[in-house]
Amino acid sequence: MVKPLSDLPDDFPPIVIHHCDAGRREPGYMILSLGRGTRATQQTSDFETLVALNTDGDVVWYWSHDHCLTDVKLSPRNVLLVVSTDGCIHEIDAQGNDLRRWRSNWKQGDVRDTDIKVDTYYFHHAVRELPYGNFVALSITSRHFDDYIQNIEEPGADTGPRLLVGDVLVEFTPAGDIVRT
Repeated sequence: MVKPLSDLPDDFPPIVIHHCDAGRREPGYMILSLGRGTRATQQTSDFETLVALNTDGDVVWYWSHDHCLTDVKLSPRNVLLVVSTDGCIHEIDAQGNDLRRWRSNWKQGDVRDTDIKVDTYYFHHAVRELPYGNFVALSITSRHFDDYIQNIEEPGADTGPRLLVGDVLVEFTPAGDIVRT
């Protein structure tokens, strides 16, 4: 939700600018995320917000979400792409409207009929819109090994089965179809 500056909630954290040379900044707004959640260990937060600051450091726009936010990028189409810890990528316009929301397989709870499903395990950390309109994002993949070292702290340790989880880059269309991983 976009709120005008005069409607900031009472519990909105103070933003203190220690030094800002407005003359050396690019014109426009600086967008950053504020949150009380620890993104590496929590899915939700009691305060998670994107804010836009003008060149004087004043909050001129904000958008709140109930899950932690891990990435925000301005797309070539002048909309924001936001990755949240509920496994979704949000496309938000300047008024704070959720234009589209892509959801990964992991998404639970607030599943909407308008969600665009992408057949990947879990979006996290990063998203980019490509020049030709597709998107790339980090997801998770896993691989099973039959003969993997069981204790990396112990030289010559026994080996055995192990499931390892890692990142995978996923390219998908605006309709949610995976192009490549």
